[in-house]
Amino acid sequence: MTTMNRLDKYFEKEEKGAKGLYVHIPFCHKKCYYCDFLTFPGQEKRMDSYISNLLKEMEIYQNKYGKILIDSVFLGGGSPSYLSLDNLDKLLKGIHENFNLNSKIEFTIEMNPEDVRQDKLKILKDYGVNRISLGVQTFDENILKILGRVHKSSDVIEAIDLLNKNSFANINLDMIYSLPLQEEKNLENDLKIISYLSPNHLSYYSLILEENTYLHRLVRENKISLNDDEMDRNFYHKIVTSLEEIGLKRYEISNFAKESYESVHNKKYWQMKEVLGIGMGASGFYKKARYKNVCNFKKYGEMINDGVLPIGDYSEYNLKELRTDYIITNMRLKEGINLKNYEEIFGISLLKERERKIKEYLDEGFLILMDNNLFFSLDGVDISNHILVDLI
Repeated sequence: MTTMNRLDKYFEKEEKGAKGLYVHIPFCHKKCYYCDFLTFPGQEKRMDSYISNLLKEMEIYQNKYGKILIDSVFLGGGSPSYLSLDNLDKLLKGIHENFNLNSKIEFTIEMNPEDVRQDKLKILKDYGVNRISLGVQTFDENILKILGRVHKSSDVIEAIDLLNKNSFANINLDMIYSLPLQEEKNLENDLKIISYLSPNHLSYYSLILEENTYLHRLVRENKISLNDDEMDRNFYHKIVTSLEEIGLKRYEISNFAKESYESVHNKKYWQMKEVLGIGMGASGFYKKARYKNVCNFKKYGEMINDGVLPIGDYSEYNLKELRTDYIITNMRLKEGINLKNYEEIFGISLLKERERKIKEYLDEGFLILMDNNLFFSLDGVDISNHILVDLI
């Protein structure tokens, strides 16, 4: 059975409930030194043809399956805010024309601070974009340079001021900790500025040193060093405590929100709900299958112009894989795994499956069992990878 046949089977037989939509824009000003995403810096000449193909991909979905109901959109990259005004307008118009957008949709775009301009914000407002994810990383100028970021901390302040003036109430700040040269005083300064800005949502990830990045090479050559595990965990605990003091509650290991501002789209991934992936290299998930689009401009364009969805990899979960991903993703959430739901899905009690190990972690205070939910304590987050191995 071909990939298209499998998708046909899915959309014909499944109840057409709302899904998430992820759209990948693989362009940016400059590749950050820690970035290993599918991005192509400074290739403006390819933007027009890429957006054209992206719209054709959306049309294939609509022609084949009708206007799929969408309740969350996330424009990621790369940097979607790097698009020209014309291409941004075409992209947003295409999304509205080819999908059935829920009236209460969460519509997010990733933006770099230097791209936040009045003309772009007007287009975003016109098309109902209501959530901005701002790539900040840190407010320390020296560390920003080490990361290869283009913006300055003052650009972030100006960007947020302009977003507030344009009534964008739902703003996420994308932050990173355990950065090169980052000491406790640097982190505390970042947290003070965050407190002053008082965003409604914050993503705060520990730096992951990916191979084949410029930053990885600098570390390998001993030109810079990173924090050890103990300092990384100390930083995390300080972040959680500081953010909770200003009303940003942890609802996922690395995500914090004020009441009613948790990310609808991101929670779809952690709860294994359906997400369509549109664009080169985009990934999608539905029920018991996952797919990823091709990552090559030429191949992507050829498949689109042949009227074929540009899917490169496709795999259906077996029960063991589904169970593994279910545990990993749900345990990222603060509420963890609902044991009743788990038993209904997999036909067995997780407590009985892993009785000895779970009891051990409960006794040690790394896991908490409350209201039929099993979840990490704050100390348990520190050794979450180790615990997950035992749960799986």
